[in-house]
Amino acid sequence: MAVVPHPPYSPDLAPCDFFLFPKMKIKLKGRRFDTVEEIQVETQTVLNTLTKKDFQGAFEKWQKRWDRCMRSQGDYFEGDGLKQKYTQSNGRRPFGISCLLAGFDYDGVPHLYQTEPSGIYYEWKANATGRSAKTVREFLEKYYTEELVSSEKGTVKLAIRALLEVVQSGRKNLEIAVMRRGEPMQVCLNVRPVLD
Repeated sequence: MAVVPHPPYSPDLAPCDFFLFPKMKIKLKGRRFDTVEEIQVETQTVLNTLTKKDFQGAFEKWQKRWDRCMRSQGDYFEGDGLKQKYTQSNGRRPFGISCLLAGFDYDGVPHLYQTEPSGIYYEWKANATGRSAKTVREFLEKYYTEELVSSEKGTVKLAIRALLEVVQSGRKNLEIAVMRRGEPMQVCLNVRPVLD
């Protein structure tokens, strides 16, 4: 058996960080509990809903992830892996920002990740970061459906509507960018046709 060297704590290779915790957060998000016992009961309920298929999928994702880590020689992010190195290296201060990263996997599947200053990251279907992100996330939680985002126009329209919840100057100063696999990113300066 070969031992693969990696940092003592690597959020890249910790299944609870990329599989279990995000699933639990989705189910428990926005809820308030009065006692520790209530938290324990609800957490156990969420754990009991996970299927054998969920766990099998986690191990398949884990294997893809460790292959990716090995290909990038320990850097999760393709390129220089600077944020990851600073977060996991001794004596260096981690980056104090949260980032949203979007792109496509090798097989063309789109992904959206949010990284935390600690180096931990989560995968999302839709999210926001920065000032007023909570309002945008609440809007997305309320209106996001798989049917709505099954088309590019529906996805763009949802994003614009979510941003308009917090943009005070209205749509005239709103710019969005659309990513398509294998094509340059397209910046849309006029969002009116999409909303009409």
